[in-house]
Amino acid sequence: MLSVFIVDDSEIIQERLVESLSRIPSVAVVGAVGTQREALEYLQKTVPDVVVLDLELSDGTGYNVLRELRRQPDRPIFVVFTRHDAAVHRMRSLELGADLFLDKSHGFFVLADFVRWLARRQSAPQEAGSY
Repeated sequence: MLSVFIVDDSEIIQERLVESLSRIPSVAVVGAVGTQREALEYLQKTVPDVVVLDLELSDGTGYNVLRELRRQPDRPIFVVFTRHDAAVHRMRSLELGADLFLDKSHGFFVLADFVRWLARRQSAPQEAGSY
């Protein structure tokens, strides 16, 4: 199972993401929180496969989460999922360690497709000598 953790201060977005991503075979949404503090507490103890991360949190930012966790040896795939689609936010997110940057206004399907692809890749048998 591909484990996905959601960090977004909007309960509506959390619910929509949990509903959407939980429908994907071999995907388990392992939690959803809305604050920087809750995200860091969880992610310092547990490493899910994927973190869907908003930039605006009620007590901080997704940037701070990325900054705190970018040096961890085992780190999840970070997907920044935000309404801030300006290039400056994209560049800063990627510089801080985000693996993918998506705009909420049209990124729900892209996010679901990306998670589906990761789940298939994880569950596919590895051929000898391939990476």
